[in-house]
Amino acid sequence: MEIKNSTITFWFQKQPNPKNFVDTFNNNLKDYFFEFNIIGVPANIDPTIPRLTAVSSSNHSNIEISMINAQLKTNFDNNYSKDIKMCINYLKERALKLYDTLKECNINIIYSAIFINLEEKETNAVEKIKNQFLKKNDLDKIDEIGIRFSQVIDNKFYGNISFNNSKQIKIENICNKGEIIFPLISLNDASEIENFLSVSVEFNDKFAFNSNSNNNTKKEDLLKLFNLMSIKLEEEMKRFK
Repeated sequence: MEIKNSTITFWFQKQPNPKNFVDTFNNNLKDYFFEFNIIGVPANIDPTIPRLTAVSSSNHSNIEISMINAQLKTNFDNNYSKDIKMCINYLKERALKLYDTLKECNINIIYSAIFINLEEKETNAVEKIKNQFLKKNDLDKIDEIGIRFSQVIDNKFYGNISFNNSKQIKIENICNKGEIIFPLISLNDASEIENFLSVSVEFNDKFAFNSNSNNNTKKEDLLKLFNLMSIKLEEEMKRFK
């Protein structure tokens, strides 16, 4: 099982013009990211559309700032993907810097979320998930499976985990057929189909926000989310061995 990618999201009340903060973001995050691009989006367009974007010098991460959230998105390569500590330390260092930058801009974070995807190549992914979680193993000929669990932790956090099988499809020599519309492409046209077992883990403090709309994510809350994630990743990396 390998860590493939992650998304860390800080949610906040609507900011009329995030572009006003571009200098602060550039100054505080220059050790990790190139200068932010300002996206020309009309103010009355969907507030989730990014207004500021930046790419890391390593090209593994990017930051997107919209009117209502800031997201740190990361793809892990083979140097990191099997090392939980390295991945968490990488994310924590940048997420804390982004958190501090938002606070410096007087943007209060009402809740936060850490989402990480794990994956391994597995021909029998459906059977593995079914045998792990279903007591009555009498469901035959299942081609796809998905199971999701959610729990409340310390009356403050949500822990969510999903297990499913997935397919990666490689299609060659199809461009000469004209327009490519993926729902209209048959698997019969695939030159290669690989099966994967996928696990998605998320921890957030939205339960605290749901209980109190005036909630703000404190730095210790964010550190707690990282701690919860580290423990859970250790469990999930070993679950299907």
